[in-house]
Amino acid sequence: MRGLRVAIVVALVLAAGAEVRAHGLAAAFVSIETGDGYEADVLVKLPKLEGSTAGLSVRFEQGCQELTSATRLERPDGIVDRWSIRCTKPLAGMKVELLGLSTVVGEAFVEFRSPNGPEWNTILRRGTATTRLGAREPSGFENNASYFPLGVEHILSGFDHVFFVIALLLIVWRSRATTALH
Repeated sequence: MRGLRVAIVVALVLAAGAEVRAHGLAAAFVSIETGDGYEADVLVKLPKLEGSTAGLSVRFEQGCQELTSATRLERPDGIVDRWSIRCTKPLAGMKVELLGLSTVVGEAFVEFRSPNGPEWNTILRRGTATTRLGAREPSGFENNASYFPLGVEHILSGFDHVFFVIALLLIVWRSRATTALH
């Protein structure tokens, strides 16, 4: 029986035909800082993974326009984009969406600074990449529950993850079989 399990695992590895290796998982950083509530400096930091840099854009509600074009600083560990915007409505409470979150850069830490209120921050994830600046934070359960679908998708996105889950199942199956024989 043990030989059969080993043969199944070896067959799965050979059938995959892909290199089994770990990949990076990183977060982006977005900072929105306003002085008067209507104009803001926007900063986006993206990590460089496996020789490439993911793309991420910030979408504000209608009524916002760029005051300055984005300037890009390329660094060995990633890129930094900076630009300024002006909005017809106050930024506090404004809906902001991040476009481009993926299985590799799956979340972004977003901070909002305004002289009229406390510093505010949140984490946006792929699938829930929209927030209102300065809005109430979700409860611990709401926040933690949002990780489940991301985790399932991440596990299914690579052969190395699937093989790890299969190995765990084989270990559990073997321990139960051993217990039943006693």
